[in-house]
Amino acid sequence: MKSNTERLGKFTQKLLISISIVFYCTASYSQTVDAERVQTIIENRCTVCHGCYDAPCQLKLTAYEGLLRGASKTQVYTPKRIIAERPTRLFIDAQTEKQWRELGFESVIETGSSSKLGTLAQMLDLKEETTLVPGQPLPADFPLDLNRDMACPAPSEMDKFVREHRQYGMPYGMAALPELESSLLKRWAETGYLDFTVEFPVTDSLLTEISEWENYFNSAGNKRALISRYIYEHLFLGQLQFKSDEHPRNFRLLRSATPSGTEVVEIPTTHPNDAPTVVEFYYRIVPVTETMLDKTQFVYELSPDRLRDINELFYSEDWSPTNFPGYSNEEAINPFLAFRDIPSRIRYQFMLDDADFFISNFIKGPVCRGQVALNVIPDYFFVGFLSPDFDLSIADPNYLVEGMASLGLPSKETDIGDFLQIWLDRLQTHQEYLDFRDSAYRKNPKTASGFPLDAIWSGTKPNDINFLTVFRHFDSATVVAGLVGGEAPKSAWIIDYPIFERIYYDLVVNFNVFGNVSHQVLTRLYMDYLRMESEGLFLSFLPPETRQPLLEDWYRGMTAQVKVFWAHSNLLFDNPTQVEYLTDSPREELLTLLKQRAVAKGDNLSVAVLMPVNHRRLADLDSRIAGSEPWVGWMPELNYIVITDNDDNVIDIASLIRNKAHTNISFIFGEEDRRVPTEDTSTLVLGTLGSYPNFFFSVSESKIGTFVESMRSINSKTAMNTFVEQYGVRRTDPRIWTTLDAIHEWRREHIGNKALLDISRYENL
Repeated sequence: MKSNTERLGKFTQKLLISISIVFYCTASYSQTVDAERVQTIIENRCTVCHGCYDAPCQLKLTAYEGLLRGASKTQVYTPKRIIAERPTRLFIDAQTEKQWRELGFESVIETGSSSKLGTLAQMLDLKEETTLVPGQPLPADFPLDLNRDMACPAPSEMDKFVREHRQYGMPYGMAALPELESSLLKRWAETGYLDFTVEFPVTDSLLTEISEWENYFNSAGNKRALISRYIYEHLFLGQLQFKSDEHPRNFRLLRSATPSGTEVVEIPTTHPNDAPTVVEFYYRIVPVTETMLDKTQFVYELSPDRLRDINELFYSEDWSPTNFPGYSNEEAINPFLAFRDIPSRIRYQFMLDDADFFISNFIKGPVCRGQVALNVIPDYFFVGFLSPDFDLSIADPNYLVEGMASLGLPSKETDIGDFLQIWLDRLQTHQEYLDFRDSAYRKNPKTASGFPLDAIWSGTKPNDINFLTVFRHFDSATVVAGLVGGEAPKSAWIIDYPIFERIYYDLVVNFNVFGNVSHQVLTRLYMDYLRMESEGLFLSFLPPETRQPLLEDWYRGMTAQVKVFWAHSNLLFDNPTQVEYLTDSPREELLTLLKQRAVAKGDNLSVAVLMPVNHRRLADLDSRIAGSEPWVGWMPELNYIVITDNDDNVIDIASLIRNKAHTNISFIFGEEDRRVPTEDTSTLVLGTLGSYPNFFFSVSESKIGTFVESMRSINSKTAMNTFVEQYGVRRTDPRIWTTLDAIHEWRREHIGNKALLDISRYENL
């Protein structure tokens, strides 16, 4: 078995013939700078840490425009922000270098003929002075925390920065770039940072399809205008791809001051339901010219069939708009009020038809650091949906009319001084809604005796994704189609239409990452209510006598139980259930029944089923608990196990997830104090889950058995260090880059995903 030292030797011998390096840095490198090769290096070495709102110093390198914009000392993620910041979204909130300088961004490059190389080149040069030991852990005091103080030096401050921070060269805290890549970047800087923007060609046939969609959205009449607004507010954050596009590229839906067939002039607003700044606007579909990260990409497919289906859905019932919504705060915080003229069955079905897309809106998107928001959800849980036939907000035309006033969300923007009053108001209206909801279900003949199993939506078409699995990885999360994992999680959600729509508007439409602390905390607190409603719906399918013990297990601790049973005393339906149980473990039995009904798409992540027989020993790592197998507690939260052949070619990848256990998730702060490490569990699935891998392990397929045995024997820091030395790819290991390239290539080949992973959370094991 090769140690890391031996692997490094072999790596050095193979470096110049590595596929990923040869692709853009050949031995015949000349004095001419190839912009495409530069772009590839920037994407695969820089964008993978500088691709989201939390990019260090807001230096977002998903496009050449990000280089022109430069860096800022103002951080997007500032938990104590009293006053909301002005948004600084690339391509949206400013268009020219001059405008970005006025917003406080400093130049990082010197374009054209100049003797100066710019701060970017100086940071790359600084890496040559770094004394990090290849393949060894970084010093224990090396700052890697995402909330670390950022220097973000302006050009005039670089000399001082270089003197004081000689270890901070780029790539920060990682192995140096391969020499050919570094040389090409230096030449690129010396020749004035040649623009590497690639033209986005759109074929005539694609232009025709875009025109058909834009014509649909912009057709005359109040009915079509209301439909278009509803669809826009639900698609604005996603990436649109055309099914007919041979090499699918991303587009987005926006509001423009100019009509179809003319140059797009985007109307920048913080929220999609903010009032546009012009009297007349048009919905437009435009190319996304940025490099996409997995964290920011979730796709909604467009096609002629999709357009037909949407049109048929929204015209499937006889309805007419009587009150076109404005842009008041009252309408913004209550989508049921704003869109009350569209039948609720249509709205719910629109979301159910692409449930994974809409749940991904909560999980993905440009809000790339969500620990305060994500600690409102467990580390591992299942999601199902209430059938429209049993959802009274759909089946009873009076339900939403009578409950409307209690369904408002917190205001989009709030002053600190208003925080307490808004929270108390939302708490009161939430309790009122629970009273109303429970009474309505108790009185309705169809639901008075409880829900049957059929009340959990099973889809209307063969390929409907009717169940989802969510994994939380501290400050990010993953949503997966189907019910995934060898053993069922402790908790599950059933989401009805009022929950679904409120989650979407709370966490997506009305959320502002640049907002103040009051706005962000209120968003999280309201999501607390929605989680509990979802859990309560799941519990309502279980025997009544089992609900309370489960709830007490989910909310351990006196303060958590006071919060649940005082503030949310009507969390549970008090109706019985129509589901018949045959065992003494109804929770496990119900989840097993649901797994049997789940669409097979999600189950295709099973390592034990899909991997070649000689790889299936990895399944021994699935569904383990740290209390009996200590190795679980030594693993980072999201690990990729890269399986190679004898020539180090990647042939398979699995994701090993550590699900952290808590006594409860009732509070924003003090999460570590509520941890129960002995109850942490592992989940192993085929492929690359998540967007922020914490560590790579590399193992030859002939050594999988030994790898599994070695991992399961880890019970101390010394044992963990030995294991990482044998199989790990550390931050300082030159193989980090070829391994990342190989993983990206595997993702493109096996799952057709071109979006890049983000390694800013890669751990220092």
